[in-house]
Amino acid sequence: MRPIKKRSDFQKGNSSWYSQLREWAEQISAMEYEMENLGSGIVFDRSGHILTNYHVIEDVGRILVKLNGREYNAKIVGTDPTTDLAVLKIFSFNGFHEPSFGKSENLNVGEWVMAIGNPYGLEGTVTVGIISGKGRTDLGIATYENFLQTDASINPGNSGGPLINLDGQIIGINTAVAELGAGVGFAIPIEMAIKIGNDLINNGKVERGWIGIGIQPLTQDLAASFNAPYLTEGVIVNIVNNNTPAVDAGIKQGDIIVQYDGQQVSTTKTFQQLVINTRVGKVVPLMVVRNGQEKLIEVKIGRLKQ
Repeated sequence: MRPIKKRSDFQKGNSSWYSQLREWAEQISAMEYEMENLGSGIVFDRSGHILTNYHVIEDVGRILVKLNGREYNAKIVGTDPTTDLAVLKIFSFNGFHEPSFGKSENLNVGEWVMAIGNPYGLEGTVTVGIISGKGRTDLGIATYENFLQTDASINPGNSGGPLINLDGQIIGINTAVAELGAGVGFAIPIEMAIKIGNDLINNGKVERGWIGIGIQPLTQDLAASFNAPYLTEGVIVNIVNNNTPAVDAGIKQGDIIVQYDGQQVSTTKTFQQLVINTRVGKVVPLMVVRNGQEKLIEVKIGRLKQ
């Protein structure tokens, strides 16, 4: 597939990019008795794996995928209700193109994005908006949340479809949240979706990272008591469990974690999401403040028992 070379292709309404992006998105029809759920999804790889939302295919007996004007029966490869993601597989089709994935962590609030899907069964609909926020949690959508917020219109039928940046790269998987009203939509960051998808394809289940510590929010008083009154963001380690990656790495009670793998740690929720979405076995640098001094610690991520 020819890559989209210039952002002006989007800004001028060039139809060439639309035909390319539409190849990555498909309509999913999931049927249970006489009820029908309509959703969207993305072609995940050349083998025919489809990434979509779990709620689109939850408790259904038959799944049809419409791609390039043809319908295919699909089977469920694996699901992860805790992130509202699922992987399907369709067969007897050799025309898959691998999509181009971007990095949601590089997005800026205010950046233009597009959502492609099938709202209310209207196939191949494109809506445009901006990134309104990042790292949204506590929305009650899924157990593990780290959503991108957008004002691009996301309605029933968009669920599972791609959120795309102006370089033509998929940076999120759309999730419809109609009850919050117009102008508020959410998408699962593509990094999380790729990890979940690969875990389901390769292992049949999702592996989540773990280091074996308890943490609490950093307050101004606590920062001062730990000889770091200048800190305004971070989390405090209040428990270090025995026989854990944290012990092996030398993490101590009272350490203030300010960075994880190069990313700023602002809240306990942020830190928890970063850890659970890290590949098991990866060695991650932590920047901690101990007795007022910065210290770099490397920790090998373990597997969370579920």
